[in-house]
Amino acid sequence: MALNIPEIADLINVRVLLVDWLKKQGWDVWDGEEETFWHQGVGFRHRYKTAKDTAMSINTAKSTLPRSGVWWHSHIPGQAETRYDGIVNQYACLPCYKPDHLLGVKEHNGIAFLNDMVGDGSFSLNVIPYRRVMDTYAHRVLRSAA
Repeated sequence: MALNIPEIADLINVRVLLVDWLKKQGWDVWDGEEETFWHQGVGFRHRYKTAKDTAMSINTAKSTLPRSGVWWHSHIPGQAETRYDGIVNQYACLPCYKPDHLLGVKEHNGIAFLNDMVGDGSFSLNVIPYRRVMDTYAHRVLRSAA
């Protein structure tokens, strides 16, 4: 979880306050930079890092991660799988949010759904671009609010 509010960075650590508050409310909180959250055989992180401390690409993940993994520190989505001796590992790097006007040519942002998770590390992926969400639903919300 990353919160970056430069105006108050020297005064208060918003991230720590939020995490403390969530824990007091009974939530389990994972640090996606340092910890992996495991669910039905798939490891979730904000990002997986390479030895050079850069965000891991989908091709690097295929040869590095021992189990299925999903991470979000990417604006270029990717999906891959490996099969070895009857074991299937799936990998997906998904888009973080970035406003459309700041997206590069190959970058993407949107909403991702993992479907058909059955506990063995397999899943299907459905990514919906934010532009489609906004084009499809924003006009309905704006019209109903008027």
